[in-house]
Amino acid sequence: MGVLASGRGTNLEALLQACERGEIPGRVVVVLSNRREAPALERARRRGIPAFFVSPRLFSRREEYDLHLVGLLRRHRVELVVLAGYMRYLTPPFVEAFRHRAINIHPSLLPSFPGLEAQRQALEYGVKVSGCTVHFIDEELDHGPIILQAAVPVREDDDVESLSARILREEHRILVEAVRLFAQGRLRVEGRRVRILDRREEGGRPAGASEAIAPAVVWGEASEAADARWPVSVAPVEASAPATGGEPVAGEARPEVVEEERPPVAVPAGACGTGGSSEGSVPGAGGGSAAGGSGGGSPVAREDRLPAPGEAR
Repeated sequence: MGVLASGRGTNLEALLQACERGEIPGRVVVVLSNRREAPALERARRRGIPAFFVSPRLFSRREEYDLHLVGLLRRHRVELVVLAGYMRYLTPPFVEAFRHRAINIHPSLLPSFPGLEAQRQALEYGVKVSGCTVHFIDEELDHGPIILQAAVPVREDDDVESLSARILREEHRILVEAVRLFAQGRLRVEGRRVRILDRREEGGRPAGASEAIAPAVVWGEASEAADARWPVSVAPVEASAPATGGEPVAGEARPEVVEEERPPVAVPAGACGTGGSSEGSVPGAGGGSAAGGSGGGSPVAREDRLPAPGEAR
């Protein structure tokens, strides 16, 4: 799986520990962030997992940025994308590339309180029960089919920080469970509903089989269809030193600082935004961020992106 994160990375940490304990039949192969100093990147690097900061400032359009992410994820052969506190909307090219293969964790009982600061929204509204939701992403904010939810009672003396802390514990639990169910091929999307199949209904499908997620849609065919509609232009990956040192490993990026010049990416007009997240860099942050990027190059670490063809090392 590939993880998108903008903040502390505690949901990422929960996934990494669950994989290490053997609770999830899968592993995290890449972590991407839109924030250079996101602690989530360091959590990945400490385990030798490729971790990339991709600066939105280097892309003139949001769709270009998302297509770059799609290229990175595909080069790492990602089958499931997890938004673990990712604070940007995702555009239709990304959603279509990972239809029913990208999930988000949000700190409210959706459809109540989508967007930013869901915990604050809940307290201000005066609800007695809050919680969190894991859902597949779609073209709308915090809107896709719901996989799992957990309820968290609101106490009389709760503030945003205390409520957020209790919700976060439940986020860790149900996110791990949702990923485990996905990896076991036990989720089936039927319109707005997600059925959780028991062992007898799996029918011998391998873990993560596409048929369990989107009936009659084969993953390879879905990828090809998305590629045809949303062409991706990404420079090739070069072999380089891994984050933890040692011999070069193909597909990882060097830490040197360089000036980046991005090649143009073909993007159709008219795409709209989506997204969602649960854990930001500040307490109580949820939902996606509408902050956009501007064009132009700037000094960035080599892990920011894939090298351009013919670029000097």
